[in-house]
Amino acid sequence: GFVILEFSKKAHAAAAVELNEAKWKGQTLAVKSYTSSATDEKVKKKAAAKKSAREKREQAKHEFRVFIQGFPKGISEKSLKEHFEPCGEIRQVTIPKKKDGTLRGVAFVSFASKEAMKEALRLDGQEFREKPLKVVKSNKSQQDAE
Repeated sequence: GFVILEFSKKAHAAAAVELNEAKWKGQTLAVKSYTSSATDEKVKKKAAAKKSAREKREQAKHEFRVFIQGFPKGISEKSLKEHFEPCGEIRQVTIPKKKDGTLRGVAFVSFASKEAMKEALRLDGQEFREKPLKVVKSNKSQQDAE
């Protein structure tokens, strides 16, 4: 078998290499400095690409996002999505909850485009299930409430 160890200090790694060909439990140890392989580099690049794509998706999710208040209690993400779908492609609907599981009374809808978000903003003040909605462009402090 083999093992790859990572040391916090070069001196510790050098001391480990000094154990090359030492006997341990009747076996001769082979201790070498490890250099990354092509496979390691591919794995690192793939992980970095995934992270970058995830960050871009996360940024896009917040870029064209509206903050909504005034809807009836017990509303579902599906109901909000159906109400805002005519505005354009929806990436995500989020209705934050309190620690006790009850709804906070606000929601966020993320759109795929600026045009869709602008259409949603036109719904500000319109009634939804007999209640006027407040629809504004989401800002950082509102997102922190999530």
